[in-house]
Amino acid sequence: MLRGVLPPIGAALLLVSLGGVRLLPLAVAAGLLAAYVLVMKAWPALPHELWVAPNGTEWLLWGVAASALVATLEHVHSLPARSGPALAVGAGAGAVWLVLEKAASHWSGGDAWLQIGGGALAVVLLVLGQRTVLARAPSGLFPAVLFTVVLSIDAVLLALGKSALLGQLCGAVAAALGA
Repeated sequence: MLRGVLPPIGAALLLVSLGGVRLLPLAVAAGLLAAYVLVMKAWPALPHELWVAPNGTEWLLWGVAASALVATLEHVHSLPARSGPALAVGAGAGAVWLVLEKAASHWSGGDAWLQIGGGALAVVLLVLGQRTVLARAPSGLFPAVLFTVVLSIDAVLLALGKSALLGQLCGAVAAALGA
């Protein structure tokens, strides 16, 4: 359990100490990757390898990394103002497709469209909703506490749903954000 929590906390403390809240998305992604490596005792396959042999969990890691990169570029004003939301939505919706790609190969066409389309729509609504909440939230610790609590509850639900690895990875993200 400590292997899944300590790396994200360390990454968050180090990167946020060096670059402030602008580096929090990268800290979360780095902590998540470190937790995966320590728990699984192996590096995730690189995206070019996952095109040939898809693995939903490893695509999830790269989806979080892509989202973290978009958020960091947006924080440091390296993206045009209007492209940030579109890229965030694209990264989230694309991650849904990549995560479900292998499972969708066994579904009928209608089921695949329903599952992937429904998942992508849910992610789009979550991304836009979170961006709205964060834009309107008062400055301070409340948004971080809120998202840490939500992610912690999600980690527990995943673990209870017999997905211990995903529950631990979600807990790692909550730990990084909480730190």
